[in-house]
Amino acid sequence: MTTVYVRAKLDAMTSGQELDVWLYGTETRKNVRASVQALGHTILADSLVPDRADLYCLSIKRR
Repeated sequence: MTTVYVRAKLDAMTSGQELDVWLYGTETRKNVRASVQALGHTILADSLVPDRADLYCLSIKRR
């Protein structure tokens, strides 16, 4: 469901806007990354949140 929520948010944004998404788990991270890239958006950053096991911050720029 996270992928659906991220896509809905990106669809509501205008070109060039940026979105930071916090994701729990490597599988969710992998699925959201693949979906975002398949839609043609840019991954600006993908990092593990310091001192938080299994929490990632994905920064996305809408195409």
